[in-house]
Amino acid sequence: PLDELERLCTYMDEHGIFYGINTTWDLSMLPNWEALVDAEEGATPEKLAFVKEPVLSQYGLRFVPSFAPFLSGEEDSCSISLASTSEKKLDDLAAFAALSGKVHLMASGFSSLEITPAGCSKASGLKELGEFLGISLEEMVSMGDNYNDLDMLLETGLSFAVENAPEDIRAACTGVTPSCNENGVAYAIHRLLEEE
Repeated sequence: PLDELERLCTYMDEHGIFYGINTTWDLSMLPNWEALVDAEEGATPEKLAFVKEPVLSQYGLRFVPSFAPFLSGEEDSCSISLASTSEKKLDDLAAFAALSGKVHLMASGFSSLEITPAGCSKASGLKELGEFLGISLEEMVSMGDNYNDLDMLLETGLSFAVENAPEDIRAACTGVTPSCNENGVAYAIHRLLEEE
């Protein structure tokens, strides 16, 4: 909701938290994103690398002069991605975001969060797709690598974590497949097709 987007963006701007706004196709960020991350108190080179490398490897990065088109509703958004080298900043933001009851927060990796509208998750998306196609969640297979995938991995009949996923994510799945860099998703699909 626009009021929630504005409330959260204002909070993150006031607290110097780096964030981007996701559309269906891309992640929009302000050009000064790196300066925000670098300015965080206690940001070591190692912590900065953990934040910056995943951001720069994102598919569909788009730099925008301002978030005004999103805040006015002129441009649609579906989620907010944010990162910080400070656990306290992330914890404080999570507590602030939860106050409204309008959003769902999930960790999407070390030092990063994703914020979506309440009730909107990968599992809810699969459920809606299944209803459209006449397929139950029990008949589906899901694959993931991090905490933002967990609800989906727990809901489908079969689930695979890539080998480089956190240990508790791997433990929650019905199977483990090679890492993303080793074509783990293709490997799992091929294995499933061979079993049929």
